[in-house]
Amino acid sequence: MTEKFLICIDLDGTLLRDDKTISEETKKYLRFLETQGHYVCLTSGRPTYNVKKYYDEIGLKSSPIISFNGHLAKNLEKNIEYLSHYFSKEEVLSLYETLRANNLGSTFLVMNENKIFVTKKDDFLLAFYSSNETEINISENFENIFNIDSVLNIVFSLNSFNDKERTIKLINENFPNYDPRFWGDYPFCEIYKKGVSKSNSIDELASVLNIKSDHIIVFGDAQNDYEMIKNHPNNYVMKNGLDRLKNIAKNVTEFDNNNDGVLVELKKIFS
Repeated sequence: MTEKFLICIDLDGTLLRDDKTISEETKKYLRFLETQGHYVCLTSGRPTYNVKKYYDEIGLKSSPIISFNGHLAKNLEKNIEYLSHYFSKEEVLSLYETLRANNLGSTFLVMNENKIFVTKKDDFLLAFYSSNETEINISENFENIFNIDSVLNIVFSLNSFNDKERTIKLINENFPNYDPRFWGDYPFCEIYKKGVSKSNSIDELASVLNIKSDHIIVFGDAQNDYEMIKNHPNNYVMKNGLDRLKNIAKNVTEFDNNNDGVLVELKKIFS
């Protein structure tokens, strides 16, 4: 194939095995695809620095990444920002105060590319979001520690799964430009800018890179991959993925994430 493809691959549950590793054979093939002129775009809900860890481990050089579930897309090597969707300081404080007034969100966390602000220490969230490069600020007096105007991620814990409907109603009534999304079996809600998703950012990125829509390939497994699977016909849901995604997918991988499912399908496409 001589025309360039934009190959968008989710990390957790898709490219990464359950132990958060990638096989050497997969790394080698992804590097090969990049040398052939294709873009291998790691597309994740993780922060930029957590995506960069795998970008460097694979040995990619010129491909973009999409992080924060579509709120940011960058070329890491050239430090080019292709697109960004930030929350302002005023937006964040308004949301925080509204949640607190309605007894929602026992833990409230916001972050940009290198700073985290959180109302209490949550080992699960900090293990997912933090790194050696991250400045972590923890205080119940959130207003006293929060001092940035370029937030890329907002997530808060639910006091109970029974709070989901109340949370949706509160957000819809008070913040019509926000979209609340829940973490499956985990008691967390993440706030998106309305219309921002991996899917929309893939389309924005493809436009910048002059990639035709039929030259976009996507791989995913989880709820935050739903839109990109639904909206991109060259889609692959992992064998281990959610049934909800499999029900709308054109393709389901022959093998799961622990057995090079992405690699096997890419070799079928590009061989």
